[in-house]
Amino acid sequence: MKKQIQLSFCAFLLFHASWAQTDSTRFVADTARFEKQRFIDSYDYVFMTKEPTKWMLKLTFDVEGANSFSPIWLRFEKKITPSFSVQFGAFPTALPVYDIGQQAGYLIGDGSSVPSLTLGTPAGLQILRVAVTGEMRWYYDLKKRIAEGKSMNNFSANYFSVRFNDLLGYNNSRLASTSRLISFDGKTWQTNYDFRQLKNQIALRYGIQRRFLKSGLIDFGVALSRTSFAGFNQKIVFKDGDNTVKPFGNRQNEYTTTWTETNLPAEWFLQTSLSLGVAFGDFKKTPKRLLCDVLRCYESQTSLVKVTWPNISLGLRNQSFSGALAYEYKLFNSPLSVNVAAEYGGDFRQNQLGGALSAGTFGVSSFRSYLQTRYYFTQARRIRNHDGGNNLSGVYVAASAVFAHQLIKWSNFSGFSDQRFPSTRFGVGPTIGFQQKLFGSGFIDFHLTVARNFIQNGTNFAGRFSGVYGRLNLGFAF
Repeated sequence: MKKQIQLSFCAFLLFHASWAQTDSTRFVADTARFEKQRFIDSYDYVFMTKEPTKWMLKLTFDVEGANSFSPIWLRFEKKITPSFSVQFGAFPTALPVYDIGQQAGYLIGDGSSVPSLTLGTPAGLQILRVAVTGEMRWYYDLKKRIAEGKSMNNFSANYFSVRFNDLLGYNNSRLASTSRLISFDGKTWQTNYDFRQLKNQIALRYGIQRRFLKSGLIDFGVALSRTSFAGFNQKIVFKDGDNTVKPFGNRQNEYTTTWTETNLPAEWFLQTSLSLGVAFGDFKKTPKRLLCDVLRCYESQTSLVKVTWPNISLGLRNQSFSGALAYEYKLFNSPLSVNVAAEYGGDFRQNQLGGALSAGTFGVSSFRSYLQTRYYFTQARRIRNHDGGNNLSGVYVAASAVFAHQLIKWSNFSGFSDQRFPSTRFGVGPTIGFQQKLFGSGFIDFHLTVARNFIQNGTNFAGRFSGVYGRLNLGFAF
């Protein structure tokens, strides 16, 4: 577990890695020659810039906003020339089918008056597919860096690329046995529904890829993509021709359903991406060094402002964003600290169907804040053994208070306007976590909390914030 966390450590130090490709920014100040060389060696050691590599097999976990074809990928990348490479990959995945008709109303069940909110959310339909990808990369300044002796021919460099993603194995018959009913007015069932699923995507990307130590890999950047969707239409036909809502009983066996494909317009997105994982290739053995010496674990810190790398996807009809900001302060030069954090996430969609529903919009916004008192219980031993390290890094336990608010809202479709479903939660509980400051301005913070809610107001649509939940933050720290 510790090794896996360490593999994630420097994901956001890659900005340092990109800046560090000139001699003027590979170290903070022009101090002693020995200190300069030590920093350069540390950089080369961590990101393996001086180790030649012509092929890599990569298993990664990807974060790509709302248009991710698979969260896990197995990819193979091979160099054609020092500047160009090709990459291919695949992985089985089960993607949800999304309701794009923005229907809301009453589930069939017993005909009760409990509303069903399904706007822009998974319709409960899963299709097992195989996600495939192909990519051509141009490491635009690697040839020059090799000539200057700053790098070898490998994959630890910045690049531009063209990537194509697709989904294989679609079978429309898999939807045939799936159906549901919704009523807008509680009197008659709707008989026509529309859904969508990711189909394929072509993207122009700018990325920063680095190996991390022997087998770690980090790759993040930004992409402009054209994304196509597969559309599905579901038609319900009642056997007796009567689609009225009845107060009792279940009409699940009183109708038939048919599915057909529909054409949907492609969309353009500007989005961020992040990949963390492991790599295997024609790597040579390198001498081991103490990781904390490389990552400067023993420097002193009394406070940190932490900004998490945002997850952004911007399109003409759909937008999503998530990010976090935190401040931590050490108490009385002790292993105790206070950490205050705020997180925000939003997902906003516009109906694509046209006609009477063309103006329909749907949005989910979530806010969560933490107040934690942390205790870094390994810090005293680290200071005693290494004569340093009085900082905000290491394993910790904490008492946490969590406040969360979520709002689901839709408007302007099928006679409804400005429907709102808020939910508020407040709970407290214990936390265990691990935080590490990285080089000059990077950090990782992973924690797991068990919370009990003392305030829980609102509808069930916003979900429950109680129970066990975790959080992984990667970003910048100052």
